[in-house]
Formats: sequence, structure tokens, C-alpha cells
Amino acid sequence: MYSESELQAALEGSRAWNEILSPQEKAAQEFMKIEGVGERTAMVLATTTSLGGTQHRDRDSLAKWAAEDGGAMLKRFLLTSEEMPENVLLWPAWPARFVPRILSHLGCEN
Repeated sequence: MYSESELQAALEGSRAWNEILSPQEKAAQEFMKIEGVGERTAMVLATTTSLGGTQHRDRDSLAKWAAEDGGAMLKRFLLTSEEMPENVLLWPAWPARFVPRILSHLGCEN
């Protein structure tokens, strides 16, 4: 079930990275380059179809879609979506600092 590296990482309490990434994993890695986006939020952004009805595979795709309404729908998603990790939504710095940074990084001034 597990490769040798995955088993070793599990025993050490760390993570194993597969050299062959799924499209969603590649997208998540791309989204983690956006200031304020952590691993779990990146995975949500990479797997959701709530942002324009399709999965976004890279930062440019997400930015282009978000720009259509100045980032309003993305902002609403980041602040209220049930897909977002609950601890992120409850974190006071999330709406005050991080969501504006994400929107700014994507070229949205909303």
C-alpha cells in the first residue's frame, strides 16, 4: 500500500512527497505561492468547482476568473465557504489581513 519513503515518513511523523503529482496537487503547489495561502486552503482552491464551475489549475486561471467581478465572488468564497477549513474561517487575521493580501496578489482590488 505504501512506498518505502511513505512508510518511513509516516514512522518519522513527517510527509512523503510523490514525484508524480496529480493536477490538483500541482495546482495546490501553485496556489501556495500566493501570499497568505497555506496548504489546506491551497487544496480547497485546487479542488473546488465553486469558483466559476471549474477547477482552476494555476494562479493565472484563478486570477483571470476572479478579475471578472473584481474579486467579489472569490472574497465571498474565502470568507464564507463551507469548503474552507473551519479554523481558517474562525481566525481573526483571515478576513482582516490574509484575504485582502490574496485578492491583491491576484490583482483584485475588492
